[in-house]
Amino acid sequence: MSPSFSPALAPPPGEPRFPLFDGLRAIAILLVLATHAAGATGAIAFATWGPLGVQARDGVALFFAISGFLLYRPFVARRVAGRPAPSAGRYLWRRALRILPAYWVALTLLAIWPGLDGPFGDKWWVYYGFGQVYDPATAAKGITVAWSLCVEVTFYLLLPLYAAAVGWAAARTRRLTWVQTELAALALVGVIGLAFRALIKASVLPGEASSTLPALALWFVAGMALAVFSVERATTERRRPALEALAAHPIASWSLAAAAFVTTAFTFDIRPRPNYATSLSWGTVIVGHLLTTTAIFLFALPAVLGDPLKGWPRRVLAWRPIALLGLISYGVFLYHVPLLLQFTQWFGGQAYITAAAALAAVTLVAAGVAATLSYRLVELPFLRRKEVSLSWPRSRTPTTET
Repeated sequence: MSPSFSPALAPPPGEPRFPLFDGLRAIAILLVLATHAAGATGAIAFATWGPLGVQARDGVALFFAISGFLLYRPFVARRVAGRPAPSAGRYLWRRALRILPAYWVALTLLAIWPGLDGPFGDKWWVYYGFGQVYDPATAAKGITVAWSLCVEVTFYLLLPLYAAAVGWAAARTRRLTWVQTELAALALVGVIGLAFRALIKASVLPGEASSTLPALALWFVAGMALAVFSVERATTERRRPALEALAAHPIASWSLAAAAFVTTAFTFDIRPRPNYATSLSWGTVIVGHLLTTTAIFLFALPAVLGDPLKGWPRRVLAWRPIALLGLISYGVFLYHVPLLLQFTQWFGGQAYITAAAALAAVTLVAAGVAATLSYRLVELPFLRRKEVSLSWPRSRTPTTET
């Protein structure tokens, strides 16, 4: 099984492939697994390593940035090339095939064993329709980590509308280049996102709103900005010295990302507490969120710009075991929390970093097996249909949409 030719990760026809994003997915799922293992064992209570365990939740931010880049780039590239925008229908068809079958199967199987609360109740449609995050009574049920899928689905639905709005503005703005228009629009989205978080902090909006797209939009913006820079680099002679320097020295990019990650972890107390969303400090709400966004931008940068074979960070991302983990990362994401909690019940847990590491390793193996089966038996059969024409009768004519 070669990740490079997997239909799960293949780009739309006519679009370039960014193979190091396989590795980014793997790093993201490892971070998510680490933060949940630290929480389950109580290791997050330790002053030395606990903040890092909680900050590993940045894996979700990295997943959002990956989506922002890969999904927005075709819209930007086609507009700059003067081609029609991607068909919204085909775009949504691809998105549906990518996430729905595996999620629905996982939700059903995990409701049978170990017995998730919610999917078989009177509000089953909320969980199968990605609506649980919007109701406090359902937010903590079903596959708990699927709150981020609810955010992703909202992003999927709004992205074509956003792209159309930016395209309309770019066509009518004479003082700004298309790049400046794109970056101005993304900056506006980022400011709105920060304002939304500030309203939650001020209790104007409920705390549950912190798990919705407006509050987390800046993480998608990081990936979308990389998409703009990627298209600019591919279609113009302009080079941005700072980005080119970091792309030429990926170790520096990752070092700065790590510095932002560690600074955020130890400067801002983000460990769980009552009334979590509204009890965070203003520094965490604004500066901490900006630092997290900076970290994921710098971490993803070497996978976008520069020689894909230069520098050990890129070699890490291209390492076959990492790429293979990225291939099945969606399944690992879906199955890992119920399995992790089941292992914690069976074997108990101690608040030590070694216990968290052992729990994470066992869960990774078990979730990896489940994810591999999910990929082979559920995801692939549907993903092979993502380039099928939506016209009737169906044909095998490839599309050029995302």
